[in-house]
Amino acid sequence: MRILRLDSIGGASGDMLLGALIGLGADPDRLRDVLGSLEMEGFRLAVSSVTRTGQTGVQVEVAVTDTHHPHRGLKEIRAIIGAAELEDRTRELALATYERLAEAEAAVHGVAPEEVHFHEVGAMDAIVDIVGACVCLDMLRIDAVQCSPLPVGTGSVEAAHGVLPLPVPATALLLKDHPVVTTALPFELVTPTGAALIATWLAGLPAAAGQVGIVQSCSMGFGRRD
Repeated sequence: MRILRLDSIGGASGDMLLGALIGLGADPDRLRDVLGSLEMEGFRLAVSSVTRTGQTGVQVEVAVTDTHHPHRGLKEIRAIIGAAELEDRTRELALATYERLAEAEAAVHGVAPEEVHFHEVGAMDAIVDIVGACVCLDMLRIDAVQCSPLPVGTGSVEAAHGVLPLPVPATALLLKDHPVVTTALPFELVTPTGAALIATWLAGLPAAAGQVGIVQSCSMGFGRRD
């Protein structure tokens, strides 16, 4: 059994998870080929090695070259993921992640999941992050996932719907039943995309508590902040 153990000291986002998985050995060129099957145009995956506070890791950025960003609903996102050239488990995990996101956003806004129109979450980079992270998980032949308590920031953040508290309401719902550590940092440390990916992986690929293993590989996925 191959277990992915996520230890977070600086939060969790889609691009941070992608960076960590590429650092563990997922092939970025193969990933780009798979992402090229998405029925979307106008994005480029940039992968770089960076050094922060004396530690080297991987930073991933989805460079969006198309200035037109439609607000997509769950139906459109299902169609994009459904038509892509993906392994069965990859598709299932990516779809389950968006279903989970839609349920959280629907609960926040008091509507049905089918009525949710994603803004930041449904943007092109989020689709690439979610599908890409699930592709990498299969590339690495991960059987189960563990995750440490996640640190969350405090204060507020500007979003499409106005000023939101931190963690933003959808993230708070997605982190339900998962241990968190509150910090005094005035930043969005855990994004809805990161929370949805981790929650979906933990639900679908749970690792037994106290399982003993041998460390095979380690990596760091960096976000935009130190």
